[in-house]
Amino acid sequence: MTPETVQVKFVNDNVTISKCHEIRRKVFVKEIGIRQNVELNDDDKFATHLIAIINRSPAGTLCFRVIDNKTVKIDRLAVYRQYRRLGVGSSLVSTLEKYVKANKLPNKFELEATIDAVKFWEKLGWTSFRSKFHQEGVNVPIIWMKKYSDSNGFIG
Repeated sequence: MTPETVQVKFVNDNVTISKCHEIRRKVFVKEIGIRQNVELNDDDKFATHLIAIINRSPAGTLCFRVIDNKTVKIDRLAVYRQYRRLGVGSSLVSTLEKYVKANKLPNKFELEATIDAVKFWEKLGWTSFRSKFHQEGVNVPIIWMKKYSDSNGFIG
């Protein structure tokens, strides 16, 4: 499977948002052990959601928010296990980056990555900027990561 076979869509209906939530529950709550009230919290109401589709089936999701008028914060990126390493996550991130650039949104990106996802983000040009920490309700270490863009594209 190549990234070209992954369709990424912005979500604007409750049925599809429910599919995004189900992906996140499966990945973050069931696989990683994050408490559901931490995973699906009030920030979600203000987030924009994307969903990745492969062969008409949901494969992954990403949600983000613009915070403090200077930062695009990726709140969650989740991909079903059977679709990992097929370009789903990078397709979601690439779609977001193109959208941000086209819509002249803030050029600073941040996220909190689980320690096992750091290599994925580094391959996409992200860098860590705060030491790892433990968050209540999350059983794995978290690390803050960032990425900036300029007029020529994205830089770490």
